[in-house]
Amino acid sequence: MTPIVFLDTNSLRVRKPLSNANSRMIQALSRSGQIRLVVPDVVLHELSRQWAEEAEENAEKLALARKSLNETLDELGDEN
Repeated sequence: MTPIVFLDTNSLRVRKPLSNANSRMIQALSRSGQIRLVVPDVVLHELSRQWAEEAEENAEKLALARKSLNETLDELGDEN
């Protein structure tokens, strides 16, 4: 019987998921049929929710940085 490996949210919630040595070994074992790799739907849904939340936070930070830059440029323009 082929062993089954379930990935959870924590194993995929990193900057570059499935890119470290252990992850590459798991992928190779899966491709060769030595293990069965499973990513449950609930994990994919949770990750997509987390990534969307992170994207929204980054967009807000970018908007604030752009506003601050524009204000600084306006102040510099007033001084000239």
